[in-house]
Amino acid sequence: MKPSKLYNKKSIMPISKKPIITLFGIVFLDLLGFGLIIPLLPYYAIRFNASPVEITLLASIYSFFQFLAAPLLGAFSDKYGRKPVLIFSQFGSALGFIILALSTVIVWSNPTHGLIALFISRIIDGISAGNIAVAQTYASDITGREGKSKAMGLLGAAFGLGFAFGPGIGGILGHINPAYPGFLAAFLCLSAAFSVHFFLPESNTNLQKVTHYKFPLTLERLKLLFQDQATGSICLIWFFAMFGYVMLEPIIPLLLHDYFGYGAREAGLFFLAVGIVIIFVQGGLVGRLSKKFGDKGLAFTGGILASLGTAGYAYVAFNGPFNLESSKHLALTFLIFLGSFALVNAVGRSLQTPTLLALLSHSSKGRSEGAVYGVYQGGASLARVMGPALAGILYERSVGLMFLTATFFVSLAALITYLKKETFL
Repeated sequence: MKPSKLYNKKSIMPISKKPIITLFGIVFLDLLGFGLIIPLLPYYAIRFNASPVEITLLASIYSFFQFLAAPLLGAFSDKYGRKPVLIFSQFGSALGFIILALSTVIVWSNPTHGLIALFISRIIDGISAGNIAVAQTYASDITGREGKSKAMGLLGAAFGLGFAFGPGIGGILGHINPAYPGFLAAFLCLSAAFSVHFFLPESNTNLQKVTHYKFPLTLERLKLLFQDQATGSICLIWFFAMFGYVMLEPIIPLLLHDYFGYGAREAGLFFLAVGIVIIFVQGGLVGRLSKKFGDKGLAFTGGILASLGTAGYAYVAFNGPFNLESSKHLALTFLIFLGSFALVNAVGRSLQTPTLLALLSHSSKGRSEGAVYGVYQGGASLARVMGPALAGILYERSVGLMFLTATFFVSLAALITYLKKETFL
C-alpha cells in the first residue's frame, strides 16, 4: 500500500502539493506587484525632473540593497524560520510600494523631495526583495531531491507570469492614475504576507542557533569556481549577458517617451508583449528544442539572437527621435522595427537563460554547488547594480552609444559561449 505522505530527509515536514501550490500563488502575487511598477518608474522620476542618470540609479539602488540583503535574509531564515522572513519581506515591500504611491499623490513644493521619496521606496523594497531566494529555499525544504526540479520550475513559471502581466496592468492603471499601481502592488504584497501566515506551515524544523551570513562573491568561492573552465566561463557569460540586459530595462521606457512621445500605458503594453514571448518560449519551446539541438547550441543561438535584437535597438536610436505629427509614417516604421527587435531579443534571452542554468548544473556536478550557484547569482546581482548606472551615464551623452554598449556586452557573452562550448558538459 502506498503511503499517503512522503517525508523529506532534511525535515519532518510531510511533502505535499498544497504548500507548493500556495507558494506558487505567493510568488506570483509578489512578482505581479513588482512587475506593476517596472514600466512606470522612469515616468514617476520624470515628474520630479530627474535626469537619465538619476532614473537609472533607481534600478541600481534597488539591486544594490537586494544584493546586500538577500544573503542576510537567507541566514535569518535558517535561524528564525522561513515563514517570519517571508512575512517580513512582504510587509517591507508593501511599505516601499505605499511610499512610492504616495510620492505621486503628494504635491511637493520641491520636486527633489519627491525624487528622494522614490529612492527611499526602492531602497526599502530592495532590502525586502530577498524573499524570492527564501521562497526557493522553502520549496527545497519540502520537496527533497526528487521533486526539486518540478518545484523550481513551478516557481519559475510564477515568476515569469507575474513579471509578464504586471507591466501591462501597471501601465494601464498608471495611465488612469499614477498612484494606483503602487497601491495595488502594496495590496498584493500584504495578501501574500497573510497567505504565508495562514496557509504555509514552517518548513525549517532545524533552526540554527548561529546565523551564517553567506556572501556570494568571496575570493575563496571565485578561486574555486575558476579552477574549472566550464563553470567559470558560464558564470562569466551570464554576468556579461545580464549586464547588457539590465542596461536596456530602465532605458526602454525613456526611449519610448523621448523618441515616440509615449507614456506609461504604451510602455506597459510593450513589456507585456515581451513577457508573453518569454513565457511562450521558456514554457513551451525550450524543452523541445533542447532535446533536439542540445543546451550548448541553444545557449549560443540565444546569445546571437539577443545580440541582434539589442543591435536593432541601437539602429532605431541612431535614426531618431521621431515626430509623430510631422513624420507619422517614419515614426510608425521605426516603431515596428523597435517592436520586432524587442521580440528577437526576448526570444534570444528566453533560449539563453534556462540553457545556461542547465549547463551550469551539469558542469558543477561533484563540486561545491552552493558556491557555484552563489557566484552565478551574485555576479548577476552585481551586473544589475552596475548596468543601469552605466546606461544612464551613456544615455545622457548618446542614446545610440548606450545601446551599442549593451550590444557589446551581450555579444561578448555569445562569443565566450562559442569559444568555450567544448568545455561544457
